[in-house]
Amino acid sequence: MPQNYTELTLSIKRLENKQKVTTSKLELKRQYSNTNFPNVAKFEDFYVLCQRRMKYSYRGEAKGYVSLKDGRIVKVQGDSGKYLAVPCLVVTK
Repeated sequence: MPQNYTELTLSIKRLENKQKVTTSKLELKRQYSNTNFPNVAKFEDFYVLCQRRMKYSYRGEAKGYVSLKDGRIVKVQGDSGKYLAVPCLVVTK
């Protein structure tokens, strides 16, 4: 179903000393789909820089809603699954 837009709260969490620490959070960012892909909204400008020579495990999370062209609002949420070890830069899409 084609959408008007998607609004998400995005966060990236890092495991540090067995504790989950939020390293980046963006509240309700709105992204519009393009005419070529009316069912897709991409969030490509959300990332966290990490320290050189440090290897942390990260997990991305998103929660929000999609406004559909037919007027319905659909709640959505998801995450990247397990915490993954990343050598220097994490980017969510």
